[in-house]
Amino acid sequence: MCVRSCFQSPRLQWVWRTAFLKHTQRRHQGSHRWTHLGGSTYRAVIFDMGGVLIPSPGRVAAEWEVQNRIPSGTILKALMEGGENGPWMRFMRAEITAEGFLREFGRLCSEMLKTSVPVDSFFSLLTSERVAKQFPVMTEAITQIRAKGLQTAVLSNNFYLPNQKSFLPLDRKQFDVIVESCMEGICKPDPRIYKLCLEQLGLQPSESIFLDDLGTNLKEAARLGIHTIKRQGFAVLPKLVSNSWAQAIYPPYPPKVVKSRLAFGKPLVEQGTVLADIAQSRVEIEQARLLVLRAAHLMDLAGNKAAALDIAMIKMVAPSMASRVIDRAIQAFGAAGLSSDYPLAQFFTWARALRFADGPDEVHRATVAKLELKHRI
Repeated sequence: MCVRSCFQSPRLQWVWRTAFLKHTQRRHQGSHRWTHLGGSTYRAVIFDMGGVLIPSPGRVAAEWEVQNRIPSGTILKALMEGGENGPWMRFMRAEITAEGFLREFGRLCSEMLKTSVPVDSFFSLLTSERVAKQFPVMTEAITQIRAKGLQTAVLSNNFYLPNQKSFLPLDRKQFDVIVESCMEGICKPDPRIYKLCLEQLGLQPSESIFLDDLGTNLKEAARLGIHTIKRQGFAVLPKLVSNSWAQAIYPPYPPKVVKSRLAFGKPLVEQGTVLADIAQSRVEIEQARLLVLRAAHLMDLAGNKAAALDIAMIKMVAPSMASRVIDRAIQAFGAAGLSSDYPLAQFFTWARALRFADGPDEVHRATVAKLELKHRI
């Protein structure tokens, strides 16, 4: 369930616990080096593209499948078909052209569904200017990182467009190094492509941080000694601010906003309304968390059909709860909560989107009511 990720990431806890660890900044051979509390020194941040800087193919596929009434998961399954020797991976190693990929990919999808699938329109959506845009919050993060003297790089499994240009809807000036699989003939998680990126940066693995949305890619990077962070939606942002080098991402501010901001001559933490908001948020988070756990337990124990009522309830409860909690945090931050300095506005947007992403609230309410009447009457 999409709502389950709300509780697997620390985003809601971050809302009320925005505290930075102390960092040590020092110069080394003319560049900034950031040392976290463990003692390791970072000099660069390496970004995957799809799923980190721009929407992932999986997310675009989900949108396209809904628009074209294609069974959910068809595109993702076809993309993974054949593993390293499948059309998708060969396309990203430039072993086949865009035309060749679409021909093989279309055949796979059609065989799965026993009907023709318009994969050309999926590819057009994936590479369109409307969809392939860098997340503003990540653009700001890169700007802040570079302002602190750290290097930035893109390491992407990428492909050539029909015009023979690589698909890179980014501002190249934001990055010191760009490594694309289609140009190198190797893809993540092949260790050679990570080593190539580090070589171009002139760094050791322990001096870099790598962000990706796929665990297999992160596992190989970690094996080489690179510090890794998995990006799930915007959950990467709390992970960034939980590290000592995070002050390269966001400007410094007091550890606890509610302790440092004043209203009517007193800190917010001493204001009754703010204390009530904190308490109410904690209660609502725990209530929703327990309902999620109950639904997950029933799904594991008895299957999705038996857990239908609880699934519908959590789809109705969790997004609304997240919106309320984040809204209270924005209120505590004041105007800064709506600015690009903090991720709260992004959090609020995604929480609101969840109220129709997996079906509108009204549908889930109707489902709950029907199942309740069926069970009780």
